[in-house]
Amino acid sequence: MNVIETHKLTKSYGAARGIIDVDLVVEEGELFGFIGPNGAGKSTTIRTLLSLIYQTSGSAKIFGKDVVEFGAEIKQEIGYLPSEVYYYDNMKVKDLLDYSASFYKKDCFCRYFPHSLQKRTLYAKRSRAFRRPSGKRSE
Repeated sequence: MNVIETHKLTKSYGAARGIIDVDLVVEEGELFGFIGPNGAGKSTTIRTLLSLIYQTSGSAKIFGKDVVEFGAEIKQEIGYLPSEVYYYDNMKVKDLLDYSASFYKKDCFCRYFPHSLQKRTLYAKRSRAFRRPSGKRSE
């Protein structure tokens, strides 16, 4: 079974193209990674595969399921940790958790995290502004 399969996957940003005609097959059990310089389309491809953004043309499947049609279901099976996370000014811990959970159509903070956060003393900090960690700590 192919875990990831794309055919002529393209994502355009107006006149600019993020990725062009990407054909890719990753089989079950294979180890695969995206390597390349900034602007090569690594993040665009991954975000398209996870239907965080939508392709302009072409197709993509994960676990044999179309990423647009079955995006919510696929997200239940895959974790995504981007190399850079963008925060808005004065973002609170709760806001970041809720924002992240919104990709998965879950009410993250209220339903899933209070007990875990209390154990880690984060519950009391949920309304504080989020501060970006420096260096390796942000990874």
